Amino acid sequence: MWDQRGECIYIGGSEGEDRPSHARLVVENNLVHDCWVALSSQHDGINVKDRIGAVEVRHNVVFNTDWGIEIGSPGTITDNVVWSTGRNGFHVTDAFGDDLSGLVLEDDVSLGAGEAGLYLAIQRQSAADVVVRRFTAVDAAEAGVEVGVGEGR
Repeated sequence: MWDQRGECIYIGGSEGEDRPSHARLVVENNLVHDCWVALSSQHDGINVKDRIGAVEVRHNVVFNTDWGIEIGSPGTITDNVVWSTGRNGFHVTDAFGDDLSGLVLEDDVSLGAGEAGLYLAIQRQSAADVVVRRFTAVDAAEAGVEVGVGEGR
C-alpha cells in the first residue's frame, strides 16, 4: 500500500455495540507507506477494531502514518516494524470493545514515533495475561512505552 488516502488497512469491528464481529483475522507481510488525510488524523497504517476473534498481525512494515498499528482486539501482534509516525507507533486500547485479555505483543519495533512507541491503555474493561515481550522503541518523542488504565488514558 503506497500513498493511500485515509486508513491504509482498516478492519472494522462492531464499534462499541454488543454484536459479534469477524471470527478470525490475519494481517501479514504487508508494506504500508504514506497513508494520509489532508485535514484529519484518520490515516493509520493498520487499524484493527474491536470484538474480532483470533487476531494475528505479523511481519508488516509500516512507514509515515498517523498511528502505525492500532489494535482494539486481543490477539498476537508480532515481528512488525513501524517508523516515522505522527503519533503512536503501536496504539492498543479497549475503548470500544471487549477486554484485551490474552493480547501478546512480541518482537515488535517502533522507530521515531511522534508520541509513544507503544501506547497501551486499558480504559473500559479489565485485562489479564497481556504480554509485551522484546519490544523495541527508538527515538519516540514522548515515551518509549506508555501504559495506563481508566477513562481518559
